[in-house]
Amino acid sequence: MPRIPAARALAPLRRALTCSNSIPFLATRAISTTPFPRALYKTRDGTKVAPTIPESQAVETEYSPSEEEIDALRVQEEESHGPGLAVPSQLVETPAEREAKALHPEYEPARSLQELGALPGVENWWEKEEHWGPESQFKGFARTGTQVQQEEPVIEVYLRRALVEVLALKQAGKWDEWATKAWPRRGDDQFRATLEMDITESGELKQDASHIVAELTTGESDSPSEGITESEGQEILAERQWDSSWAQIPLDAATKFALRKRVYQFSGYLIPDSRLGAAHNVGHLLALGCKKPKPAHLASILEQEGAYDALSNVKAHAQKISFVEKEKSIGRWKVIEEELKARGLPVLGASDAAPKHKEQRWIISTFRNVKR
Repeated sequence: MPRIPAARALAPLRRALTCSNSIPFLATRAISTTPFPRALYKTRDGTKVAPTIPESQAVETEYSPSEEEIDALRVQEEESHGPGLAVPSQLVETPAEREAKALHPEYEPARSLQELGALPGVENWWEKEEHWGPESQFKGFARTGTQVQQEEPVIEVYLRRALVEVLALKQAGKWDEWATKAWPRRGDDQFRATLEMDITESGELKQDASHIVAELTTGESDSPSEGITESEGQEILAERQWDSSWAQIPLDAATKFALRKRVYQFSGYLIPDSRLGAAHNVGHLLALGCKKPKPAHLASILEQEGAYDALSNVKAHAQKISFVEKEKSIGRWKVIEEELKARGLPVLGASDAAPKHKEQRWIISTFRNVKR
């Protein structure tokens, strides 16, 4: 009978029966990574001395700050919140009845809802003005709402001032530093001093502009002016009478951005990007930036153009004119009103007794028959 040559043990069975050499986590102990020799050194006289651990291999002890450092950190944290911001008070835990009696023998707990004292809540805390300091007041960069100015004389005066300020910064060598920063809005004195500067055809200032640069770059206080009206802008243009050479000064991208930002800061009118990209000099920027908005109604366009002013029997109105308004303009409405009242007819609309619908007429007739 043939035998099975060299029968071997099954590999899966051997793997399942072998013991693992790993140690459970619970059976491990804390092991220090600092090497420490177990043997003790012997001196010449035969005494055993434990070896010393070098400072580089010694385990660092936990750092505990002192009370002075803790107080300094606490003061620094309190100062970082800001002195003017009012915050709600912290919650105070009320002690239990036994603890309150132990602290205050005259304490008597409330037995009904009416005896409880009412404490103010925080539901209306945000609406109170005394909780908001000056640091919480919003200060806009430019005018908003009805204060926006788009008149051509006003924009031209503001653009002239912005151009003088840009040229002054370039002349002083501070243009790269202050091109993208927020420039302060000064009062009327600085406004007049800026408009008195003369500009050459090459785009340079004739006078010394150190005082303008000092007002733009130094001093944190800001005293903004109320701006100018359209009539004041026309007076300034008539008084100064600037030549047209300053409108031909070429502008690069950084200068156009600074001029638009400054004009927007004064007037509140932001020149669109499409118009800003199409401008190549100051004249283009003035023409594209002062474009007046189109009227919303056709009557406004006809009134502005004055096409029918020469015709005595033609007049444009913003809305449809009714029959009553026509008669009132002529002066016949009082006569018509008196005649209608004398004949018992309604002045405006149908009479109250006359039914407006067939259903209403049928209901009225049915009610009268039933009543009889």
